[in-house]
Amino acid sequence: MIVHALLVLLLLALPATAAARATDDLKAGNDAAGRGEVETAIGHYTRAIEHRSLSPQQLSLALRSRANLYLNTGQHDLAIRDLDTAIRLDPSDAGAFNNRGHAYSSRGEYHRAIEDYTAALGLDPSLAEAYYNRGLAYRRMDDYDRAIQDYDVVIQLNPYDASAFNNRGNAYSAKSEWDRAIQDYDAAIKLNGSFADAYYNRGVALRRKGQHDKAVQDFETALRLNPNDSMAFTNRGFSLYLKRELDRAIQDYDAAIRLDPGNAVAFYYRGNVYRDKGELDRALQDYDIAIRLDRNYALAYNNRGVAYFLKREWDRAIQDYEVAIGIDQSSALFHVNRGLAYAGKGDWERAIQDYDVSLSLNPSQAEVFFERGVALTMQWQWDRAIRDFDTAAGLNEKNAAAFFSRGRIRFYLGHFTVAQPDMEKAIELASGNPYNPLWLYLARVRSGREARDELAAHAKRLNLPRWPGPLFALFLGNTSPAAVLALAVDGDPEKHRQQLCEAYFYLGQHAVLRDDREEALRLFKSAASTCSPVTRDYVSTQVELKRLAR
Repeated sequence: MIVHALLVLLLLALPATAAARATDDLKAGNDAAGRGEVETAIGHYTRAIEHRSLSPQQLSLALRSRANLYLNTGQHDLAIRDLDTAIRLDPSDAGAFNNRGHAYSSRGEYHRAIEDYTAALGLDPSLAEAYYNRGLAYRRMDDYDRAIQDYDVVIQLNPYDASAFNNRGNAYSAKSEWDRAIQDYDAAIKLNGSFADAYYNRGVALRRKGQHDKAVQDFETALRLNPNDSMAFTNRGFSLYLKRELDRAIQDYDAAIRLDPGNAVAFYYRGNVYRDKGELDRALQDYDIAIRLDRNYALAYNNRGVAYFLKREWDRAIQDYEVAIGIDQSSALFHVNRGLAYAGKGDWERAIQDYDVSLSLNPSQAEVFFERGVALTMQWQWDRAIRDFDTAAGLNEKNAAAFFSRGRIRFYLGHFTVAQPDMEKAIELASGNPYNPLWLYLARVRSGREARDELAAHAKRLNLPRWPGPLFALFLGNTSPAAVLALAVDGDPEKHRQQLCEAYFYLGQHAVLRDDREEALRLFKSAASTCSPVTRDYVSTQVELKRLAR
């Protein structure tokens, strides 16, 4: 009987001992978690759970605590598994729903995250954290209005939450409501003067408003608060770039890249600066790296295409534009750029096709109507070209090139009087362009008007000691055709070809005005053999040859 009684006592003591060990492990897990010893804490929580002697409330707490550590270490699947069990144990636990929503959000499953946050709020309508997290999920789903509504509630519940103001500002920024965004960033900074992210975000908003000096100041403050923020260097560099402080911009991009060699955006922006400085090979190197870091970086492909375009490597430019279009077919910019590259090759049909697509995506692009008008001009489709120049001028009343180009087509058609108002307008809008007065002079004289005094006034105003100054001197009777040809010579082969093309063309016009048909024919033929066939000077020459052949 004594032995039996002892056995009963031992059996009764076992569950109590197991429960005590489980409770000790739970407490030890909490202590380790508080010290930041994540793996140790997870081990304690796991042992506490596996003892199977915790109360339902304690087990739920252990599961939630372990799930939080899994969340913090990116082990989202394990976190969700623990939270599923915790919710089954206690379906009224709003915190468990909120935390599971966070796990789903971290996996990019925003719809499921929102369901959990909403469930948490159904259980506890005052749980500001759930509103905050649901707002983040809505913003990541581009549902900015709902995100703002949730941040509104967070701010009502806690008007001292600087992060809520900052995130509502981000939602307003995503809607391009820059002033409202800045108001929220101001509030966040007022609540927390050391809030680096709020300074950074306000800097971005100020830059988007064109307030580059203030943007630079905010990025500088963000960097004082967090000197290792690669993106703050990147964005300050971009603001400096927009201020045309190119060397300082490069210094910032250099710093950004040192901090984060995987910062594709910094390489991309530095490439843009080198491109603008005319250092195209260095630009190409940076675009290459940006693309290696991010194979879906459509703008990097596009801008590498621009660099190849500037090097007149049309096919390589087209290849890059095609990749960019494959990534984002909705970009009007990528289509127009490929169209320009096709135009560089003289492939006018494909250029027009790309301009058509670009305008279907964005019909308010004055410059694209202008470029399509140029391509149609090269195909001698005068009526369609004039309609495009009409539209370009209507969309941008200061587009001097559109007025001049429309006037030139009217000149081609022999409508010399009708061409003159367009050329006058072009001179008004682009007073520094020396070719507009030359064409106006030709239109005046070929319509039977005297125009030498007017041309002399333009020549005096422009003061052209170099090319195309000799062309003015030719029509004013101050130099000879032979001198014009001699002055067209240049050491740069491309520039020499263009100036010689112009010399022959305007000498041909000079012969026309003297009624010397044979000399005009000879000179226009020389122009035709000299001018690049992808230029409108070539078309102008062909028009005059056709006119003389009648």
